[in-house]
Amino acid sequence: MITYYKKKIFSLKDSLNAMPDNLKFRGNSLIDSIRIYDYQIDVLNSIKSAEKKLSKEKSFIGKLRQTLRSSGLAKDESSKIKSKIDHSLYKIDGYSNIIYIFKCFCDALVFKYTPKWNIHHFQINQHRFALKETPGFITEKSGFWKERKRAIELARKGFVPLLNDLTNVMRHGDISLLGNEIPLPIEVKSSKNRNRRTERQFQSLKIIKNFYRNDGGDISGFQGIKRVFLRGTEKNYTELMNSTVQEALKTGSCISTPEAGVRYLAATGDASRIINESCDEMQEPVACYVNSFKSIEKWRDYTPFTLSFQKPDTLYAFLSGNLILIVFVDLSVLREKAEAIGVNVTRSEDNDYIFKLNIKNKTVENFDYIYVSRHFFGRVFLEFMPIDIILDNIHST
Repeated sequence: MITYYKKKIFSLKDSLNAMPDNLKFRGNSLIDSIRIYDYQIDVLNSIKSAEKKLSKEKSFIGKLRQTLRSSGLAKDESSKIKSKIDHSLYKIDGYSNIIYIFKCFCDALVFKYTPKWNIHHFQINQHRFALKETPGFITEKSGFWKERKRAIELARKGFVPLLNDLTNVMRHGDISLLGNEIPLPIEVKSSKNRNRRTERQFQSLKIIKNFYRNDGGDISGFQGIKRVFLRGTEKNYTELMNSTVQEALKTGSCISTPEAGVRYLAATGDASRIINESCDEMQEPVACYVNSFKSIEKWRDYTPFTLSFQKPDTLYAFLSGNLILIVFVDLSVLREKAEAIGVNVTRSEDNDYIFKLNIKNKTVENFDYIYVSRHFFGRVFLEFMPIDIILDNIHST
């Protein structure tokens, strides 16, 4: 199905690459503000088209199931109807995936103009630790035109408004103003009337704003969360990953080593023949098949692949499955680096965490140990960050 949308994916990626690198919270040129707004409308129209096709398939399935419930159907007729239902369900999954990908193009705007460390809680329920529910179909949202109207008004004033329903990661507020360290969410209401739902929405926005303003607080069911700054300059190997996949498109496969203990394997065919070569000499290899994570449940709030993959051809090859990407990490190298600074790395028995860092000299505010979440370590695989990101920042806690 994705082949049908190849031209649109190339077009959106070209438009994204043409966006300005830096924006201000306000006072941007009208050309830049309107360009970003128009880009969102392009995404919007693509989403609406896919939603309509998805709804059509759902309606078709409803009619087929109604036919199945009627009596007098021959066995072969019943089998044909069930086959049609299965095919429609397959198409529904395809359209759902396409909608997710289109929204990733607007996620890219969030990550392009906002530090990724300041995005996580805009996707999370503020009263319990879980993903906030998705907004549903845009085509079924009667008040969306008011959000569009407000967005274009803000764009004409030099702001950078983002229509949150066009994203996967911004689930609080209707519009977010970009260009600052932290997005500013706005609710667009059709009336001044307040009810339990609107009060809950405003309360959630207040919790998020206070959390980022105060660098911590009670949020998502947790109490006393503290935000800390990362030490040094953030580093990643996105450029090398891109050169690796680009080479793979030309030659069929490519292996690169950004640092000791980390390897990238990109291939356009069966990679099984070179997997052993990729992790050769690794004592404790762990592999991540990056392609398997390109869904909303797994990718979540990592830098979106629409931004990480720099060229339209490599992005499309990745999305279509014609290009595979595997990241290998040698945990023995991580352990060696940890031992060098007085830290012992062990596997966590808690499923929410991957490692337990036992601090030998207790120089970190008298902590005996620190847990590392699976999500945080996932940045090595999905954001192409150094293996020792968890060690460089121990003394920031």
